[in-house]
Amino acid sequence: MAANELDTYLSSLQRSDEYHVVKTLGSSPIGTTELVSHSSDGLFVRKTINRELGVGSAYQRIYQAQQQGIALPAFPEIVECYSTESSLVAITRYVQGESLTKVAQQEGFGLSLAHQYFSQICEAINTLHTLFSPPLIHRDIKPDNIVISAGHVYLIDFDISRCERPNASTDTRHFGTRTYAPPEQYGFAQTDIRSDVFSLGILLAYCLTGSSLLAPEQWAKSLAKLNLAKEQQEALLAVLKRATALDPAQRYASALELSTQFYQVIQPRTRSVAAKAGRFALDAAIILTGMAFLFLTIGSAQDGAGTIPAWFNVAESIFFFDIPFIYLAVPLFDPHPLRASDFASQMSKRHAFMKKWFKEGLAVVGVGIILAIILGQFV
Repeated sequence: MAANELDTYLSSLQRSDEYHVVKTLGSSPIGTTELVSHSSDGLFVRKTINRELGVGSAYQRIYQAQQQGIALPAFPEIVECYSTESSLVAITRYVQGESLTKVAQQEGFGLSLAHQYFSQICEAINTLHTLFSPPLIHRDIKPDNIVISAGHVYLIDFDISRCERPNASTDTRHFGTRTYAPPEQYGFAQTDIRSDVFSLGILLAYCLTGSSLLAPEQWAKSLAKLNLAKEQQEALLAVLKRATALDPAQRYASALELSTQFYQVIQPRTRSVAAKAGRFALDAAIILTGMAFLFLTIGSAQDGAGTIPAWFNVAESIFFFDIPFIYLAVPLFDPHPLRASDFASQMSKRHAFMKKWFKEGLAVVGVGIILAIILGQFV
């Protein structure tokens, strides 16, 4: 062993002695997980991973990113990450919270549970896929590896996470929790970011129905109990089926795409009361303004001088410019703000609406002019 390697090894042993084991949280052929305490700095989780298995590198990459000052709010802080002769040791701050499994048991399965946490989970996974190059694939997404603390999601347990290797045909190791792992994780093909999308699809089904099985027929029966409109039930089932397709090419291309599709389906039911009231007021303003514009158009034809009065121009401005602008700006002032992942999609919908708005607005103008001409003949 070279001198610098010996120094690193001895330093690692010294650091390990500074932590005292509170209890063992888990043990497997991969390694052990312990809750440890430090005399001056509270509780931590220590992972000791067998280096011979070639796993655990994700801890090193996340640790390096955190040391560089990159904000990773969905991941517990890794305070130390080092190697001994046989093991990789990662020490992370202990997050005081409950697993998604326990939260689901306490709060109940259904739309509310999925709506509250699924977006945060997808954003955490998306960070692994997009921040690191090559992408990090978690490969063990399940409720027990998601910790909820004061409403905030933390992703834990990167023991079997690995870098994506586009040129490889299969994974060299087959790990993961069976019900959440995609077929390719058992040697059928190479795992990539769509493998995590599969696991997220099963996780979403679990949040909605309480089932972690790949069982679309059972999902359909459970979704029917959520008091959703028939169209929403079918759309939501389609989202689950696509996310968990056996062929990776048929799945959503990213975690954020899956998240966006899910929230588009449930958005009508999850809009806040204040937002509903605001939308109702806006629709009422649109209708009333349209009616006012129609009557003002008729009135302008009765102007003895044959000119368009000032109030006509004001009405035209409101109808064609002010109301559309307010409608487009609604996402910025909505009491229940849209997630960043949904914003582009929502704006696309609003753009389509505006095309319809102008088309119908021109129709209103046309009708107004015709009526004005007809009525003008009798004035």
